[in-house]
Amino acid sequence: AERHRSLMRCLDWSFNLLDKWVQDGFAGLGVFADTFTVNSVEFICERPDAQKILDSLVKMRLVYRLSYEEVSVYTMLRFTRIYANTKFKLLPNAHSIRQRFISYFVEMANESGVLKRHGKSFAFNLEWKNALAATKIAEEIGNKGALFPLSKYLGEFLLRKGLWAEREKLNFSALKAARELRNEPVERCILVDLGTVLERQGRWNEAKERYKDSLIISTRLESVEGQAIAWEHLGELFQREGKTVEAEDAYRRHTELRKRKNECDLHR
Repeated sequence: AERHRSLMRCLDWSFNLLDKWVQDGFAGLGVFADTFTVNSVEFICERPDAQKILDSLVKMRLVYRLSYEEVSVYTMLRFTRIYANTKFKLLPNAHSIRQRFISYFVEMANESGVLKRHGKSFAFNLEWKNALAATKIAEEIGNKGALFPLSKYLGEFLLRKGLWAEREKLNFSALKAARELRNEPVERCILVDLGTVLERQGRWNEAKERYKDSLIISTRLESVEGQAIAWEHLGELFQREGKTVEAEDAYRRHTELRKRKNECDLHR
């Protein structure tokens, strides 16, 4: 506790040495969960002077510059980030910054819009913690629509990294939003994604229920594509369980639905 108080006094001392415009810039960085760039600070915090702010903070050792694929990225020590977040909450435009933070990563997920002009091409390794933070903020402020593209953006990456808990929580948040919005086409897709996460963890019975739920919705929506996907996943799961008869039946249904879809596509 004494160490924390000492760190707080050091940060207070450094913060009070900053000019007001740099203090406000530093506080804005409290919205980030991980690294940030000049472009992301300019866009999210609406600071055209982002480079000057970051240069000043680097000199004060409140921010550190790193190099990633020949691009400058910036980060803060954990306690400094916590301190910045406390300052962020006091900003009069904190809500607006949080909304732009969500927007930034939704646009990144959709690969469209203004961020194409802001150098958004960064690997998942660099941005995933910020994108995950954006989903949490979206859930907190009730921006349900943002959860769908963000869930899709992060999904496969989190699976590859073996971050099961993060992916599962993300899927459940998106599923809850889809149900509240009564968006069944999105709900059936999320159910399949969630089933995949559960299946890879060996939670086969839970995964099976999610695939079956997706199948029910796809049948109700008369989505041949959705039914085919659900039966394919069920077939793979039955095969893993050693249920040969069930697996063959599921694969047969999947093949028939794919053939039917292809025939429909040809006659369009």
